[in-house]
Amino acid sequence: MKNIVLFDMDGTLTEPRKKIDRKIAMALHGLSQHTDVGIVTGSGLDYVLEQCSILWDKPEFFIGDKITLLPCNGTMAYTWQDNKWRMIFSRSIRQFLGKERFRTLMKVLSGFHYNMLIRWENSFPLTGHYISLRSSLVNLCPCGRNALDADREAFIKFDNLTECRKIEVEKLKNEFRINGLNDLSVTLGGSTSFDIYPIGWDKTFSLSHYTGHRQWFVGDRCEGYGNDRSIYELLAKENQAFKTTGPEKTIEIIEGLIKILNNSKDF
Repeated sequence: MKNIVLFDMDGTLTEPRKKIDRKIAMALHGLSQHTDVGIVTGSGLDYVLEQCSILWDKPEFFIGDKITLLPCNGTMAYTWQDNKWRMIFSRSIRQFLGKERFRTLMKVLSGFHYNMLIRWENSFPLTGHYISLRSSLVNLCPCGRNALDADREAFIKFDNLTECRKIEVEKLKNEFRINGLNDLSVTLGGSTSFDIYPIGWDKTFSLSHYTGHRQWFVGDRCEGYGNDRSIYELLAKENQAFKTTGPEKTIEIIEGLIKILNNSKDF
């Protein structure tokens, strides 16, 4: 049986919103000699290309032929063909909801964000670009996607102190129930945002691309409302999931995985 090792991106392969460094690129290159690899993230393709390009742009780290990019929780899939990334699969939350219900969702999120700012007035920076459509999911970032590093750090510090996102998740779920959006789920996206998507379109969706493989996962947000929790808990039942604390820990996990794969009778 073939293996596939799926990695979360922010907080696992990279520091949040930062580029992958050479040490973990080398570790992934070594792992790719033993198994196929996937990057599954709630972010869109543009962020993956921005943060992980060393894995296909630099010959010494090249693993383009052994890696699949799985943005938007794996509801989009890209493989390396003819020296470029080509989409081989896609799902759309707009098509799932339909025109009127999608419009309702946008109105609910806009109103929710406004009320959140009133509840936590002057508590964190506001930078613009708060709601992002990423094909199969919608991302709501309270401080805004235009945030500079200092803005992000200020929000993260505030969130860690108050757990405001954990508090607000339940309020947002209630808004969905009131407005007939019960078939949507919400999790904490990365360090600064909320991810909204149809129930079942969490990171476990990525596993549907690998039904004939032994599936492994490495991620950092594996508890509470973290967006790695669903896939982590599913694969942890077979001892095939690992929780990391950042890229340095991920390198250790990769080294351990190589030993496991080398000793696997099915490999």
